[in-house]
This record gives sequence, structure tokens and C-alpha cells, in this order.
Amino acid sequence: MNKPRVVLIGATPALLALGQTARRLLPEVEIVIHDRDRDAMQRAQQAGAAHHAEWNLPAACEGAAAIFVAGSLDELALVLRTMRGDLHPQTLLASVGLPTSAALALADQHLPREFTFFATRLSLNPALHSAALPLQGAVWAITPRPGAAPDQVDTFATLAGQLEVQPIFLDAVEQEGIAFAVDDLPAIWASA
Repeated sequence: MNKPRVVLIGATPALLALGQTARRLLPEVEIVIHDRDRDAMQRAQQAGAAHHAEWNLPAACEGAAAIFVAGSLDELALVLRTMRGDLHPQTLLASVGLPTSAALALADQHLPREFTFFATRLSLNPALHSAALPLQGAVWAITPRPGAAPDQVDTFATLAGQLEVQPIFLDAVEQEGIAFAVDDLPAIWASA
């Protein structure tokens, strides 16, 4: 029996935390990491964030139940262009940590309307997470693409619950405002 496959594209800290937590809490799931940097993939595996690494993007995503893309908007555009003909409409497809409106615009540009897409941001809670469960106590801000299938939204919420993460569903403006307040504003104040 094949395990459901979750693909992490981009070896960012958020995706590594997602992979480590999923491996611990969802042993029935196969976690695959893809990154253009082979050393980053190897480090991700060594950190316990993935069962295996796959350098070939189509091979990594083949039959995936969920695909999470981080790193850059260019990476997201490449994934959407490359994979749009091979994705199953029920595949959970999400960006993690990318600008919300821009990620949603790329989904509109590259994906057929029947595909649900989520622009998301993980906010880790250092007071609650542990080395074994780095997402524990995190908040997962989730913005579904307009017209998202309700069953896909429910599936995403269920996944967040299984990962012991608190999902909050926001529209694009709300998510970007919160990201500015939490990520950008403190950096601006620190540099002033």
C-alpha cells in the first residue's frame, strides 16, 4: 500500500518545521523534499524533515496528496507552470510564507479554476514548540483562493488540527496586514 505523499518545495525553516512535525504526528504519510540546492535537501533530510529528497520536480510531485511551496514567488510560478497539467484536482496546493495576494494571483494565472489553492503563513510559537514538534502551538493563517472547494478547505483545517496547529482563515488583506504587523513592523522599528 502506498502512503499518501506530502511534498515540501523549498527547504525553508517553516517547511522544515512542517516536515519534522508531520513525520512525528503523521507516520502514515511520506514526506518528500525538493529544492534546487541539493545540499539544502540533504540538510533537510538530516534534520528529520523528510523521508527522502527528490531533485526532479515532476517526480517529487507525482501522486502527491499535498504540495507546500516556499522560498520565492519565482519558485511558486515555476511549480505551477511545470505541474499544472499533472496535478490532481484534489491535491492540496499551498504557498507557505509568500506574499498572499501575489501567490493567489499566480494561482489564478497558472491553474484552472477547479483547482483549490491556499496562500498561507505559519507563525511559530517559541514558547510552546519543542524540538520534536516544532509546529506545536503555531498559528497557520490560511487564505483560500476564491471559489475554493469546501471539502478542500475542510481537509486543510483537518490537517492543521492533526499537526497541532491552530488554523485561522483570513482574506488576503487581513493576512497581509497581520504579516506586516508581525514580521515587517518589528524589523522596521529595530532598524530605526
